[in-house]
Amino acid sequence: MNIADVIRRLDGMIPESIALAWDNSGFLIGHEDREVSRVLVCVDVTDGAVKRAAEAGAQLIVAHHPLIFKGMKSMTDRDAAGRRVLSLIEQGIAVYAMHTDYDCAADGMGLRAAAAMGLSDIRFLADEFAYGEGEKGGLGAVGSLAEDLTGEEFVALVKAAFAIPHAVVYGNLETKISRAGICPGSGKEYWRQAKAAGAQAYVTGDLSHHEGLDAAAEGLLVVDAGHYGVEKLFVADAAARLTDIAEGAFDVVSYYEEPFTIL
Repeated sequence: MNIADVIRRLDGMIPESIALAWDNSGFLIGHEDREVSRVLVCVDVTDGAVKRAAEAGAQLIVAHHPLIFKGMKSMTDRDAAGRRVLSLIEQGIAVYAMHTDYDCAADGMGLRAAAAMGLSDIRFLADEFAYGEGEKGGLGAVGSLAEDLTGEEFVALVKAAFAIPHAVVYGNLETKISRAGICPGSGKEYWRQAKAAGAQAYVTGDLSHHEGLDAAAEGLLVVDAGHYGVEKLFVADAAARLTDIAEGAFDVVSYYEEPFTIL
C-alpha cells in the first residue's frame, strides 16, 4: 500500500473537503507513490515526533495540526520550521494533516470529546452543515449530563475524561450544571453559543483572560482544559482508523508529547 492509498482511505472517512477555508489540512510533504510499512500518528509535528518517526522507520506522519500552516517564504536551516521540513524531506517522511476536517466531521473531534465526557442528546455547538450522504458536520458539541453536578464535580469529570492533571477555571464552582458545551482546541469565541444552547459550563482551550471574565460574568463556568489536553484524543482515534485501513499492510505508532510543563 502506498501513501496515496492511505490518504484516499482516510479521506473516505474524513473528507478533506469539509476543512474550513482558512485551514491547510491535507497532504503537505512527500511523495504519494512511496510504499508504506509504518505510520506515526501525533497531534503536532514537533522535532520529537520527527525523531520518533525516523526511529520507528515510518514513511508517513498523520498529524492533527498542519506543520505548514501559513505560507513559508523560505525553507532553510536558519529557523526551526525550515529545519523540520528539511529533515522530513531528507529522511523521506511524508506528512498528512487532518485538522478542521477532523474537527468538523460527523464522527470527529467535537462529538467524540462530548461522548468522552459522558454527555447525551449531543448536537453540534456551532456552524452546522450537511455533507456527503446525509451526514452533518459542525464545530464543537453541546449535550446533557447524566446527573446534575457542582462546578467542582464537573471540573473533576473533565480532568478524568481527558486525563489532564490541571485546568484553568473561570466562574462559580458552586454552579449547578446539567448541560455543557465543548469546543476542543482553541474555541474561546464560542462560549456565547454554549450559553445560548442552555449550557451552564463550557470546555475549551487557549482561553483568554478577558473571555474568561466575560463568560463568568454571564454566569457560565468555563474550563480551559488546554489545546493539547482535549485534542490528544485524535491520536487514539486516528491510530484505530489507520489500523483498520492497513489490514496488516503497515504498522501504526502512536506518539504523545505534552507541549509544556507547569511548575
